Amino acid sequence: MGALIRKSLLVPRDEPSGERRYHMLETLREFARHGLESDGEATRIQDRHAQYFLELTEKAFASLRSSESDLWVRRLDLERGNVIATLDFLSSRRDARFVRMVSALSRYWIRGRVRDGYVWTERAMRSADPTTTTDLALLEGWAWLTWQSARSGPAFDAMDEMLKRALAVGDDAMAGRALNMIATFRNSSGLEVDPDLWTRAEGHLRRAGEDWPLALLLNDMGWVTSMQGNPAAGLPRISEALEVARRAGDRWLIALILDSVAWAQIELGEVERAVEAWSEGISLTVAAADRFPLPNFLEGFARVARIEDDPARACTLLAAAAAVRGGIGARPLETWTDYMRRDFDLVRAELADADFEACWRSGLAMSAEEAVQFALARVKTGAAPAPVSPP
Repeated sequence: MGALIRKSLLVPRDEPSGERRYHMLETLREFARHGLESDGEATRIQDRHAQYFLELTEKAFASLRSSESDLWVRRLDLERGNVIATLDFLSSRRDARFVRMVSALSRYWIRGRVRDGYVWTERAMRSADPTTTTDLALLEGWAWLTWQSARSGPAFDAMDEMLKRALAVGDDAMAGRALNMIATFRNSSGLEVDPDLWTRAEGHLRRAGEDWPLALLLNDMGWVTSMQGNPAAGLPRISEALEVARRAGDRWLIALILDSVAWAQIELGEVERAVEAWSEGISLTVAAADRFPLPNFLEGFARVARIEDDPARACTLLAAAAAVRGGIGARPLETWTDYMRRDFDLVRAELADADFEACWRSGLAMSAEEAVQFALARVKTGAAPAPVSPP
């Protein structure tokens, strides 16, 4: 290996994680590939490569709802090229391990990797044997990804199938997750929600004894209550959810629930408590290298700016949130769009056309990192001047 490095055939590269990796020159890679093919070894080597990364993703699946989740997200980000190559290889051979690997990646893809997740999970759903029991994790991932892609029909179909199969095999954790998703997604669609869905979900999840799905359920129940105009009743549920999430240790989940805490507090008029929750949540999100919760935090700071009579700052943050959400391939839920529309309309009405356009362009042009710094500037100084032209 040292000789290859000295001859510049292997090139060292320091990754953002601090890990040093070595990359082979493409010409050398092609030469090696042709050599393997001529010796009839290519398929065997590819198969060993695929098995290694299948086992890696299955190991990650078990840890992506724990205190180690951030480490595994970064590891899979680092291995994205190998993961995609493995998926392509297994899919092209109609190998049963393809569906296993897509299922194992489901918890990774919901962490702001919607585009990759949608493409490969759709392919796995098409290739899964309809005569066998489709993996519950695959159905959970497909329901979530289709929902985030504004395809409610397939999402509800996946949730219904997930619930049916979870009940058939006696999986309380997955039955509770399915019931929670059905109730939450129905509410987000403006559809009537049978309260019994929440009650049944809580029963299943408390029996399962798993903190992660229970925390998310309690959060969703409190969030819906709060958004229906009763934040005083919703906040205790969300606070319990936060306590359970901290016990589970997954900072991604903690950040999601902190966002719910903040919105409930802002509805109660507790601006500083809301800012405190959003500040912790946005810091956790940045540390996790996961942008999925980020748009909601930016919209929260936009609400604060509007309350503090700074429409230009609010406009910039709303645009930055839209840019980040578009960048990860997610779409805002209809009920959320309706909820935030008042903020947008008020900001739009308070700014002259030219000022609004300038602030909106500035927000759209911000990177996620710039948007975070701009949002947190309110915490450090109480306010920050909104840029009037793209950076």
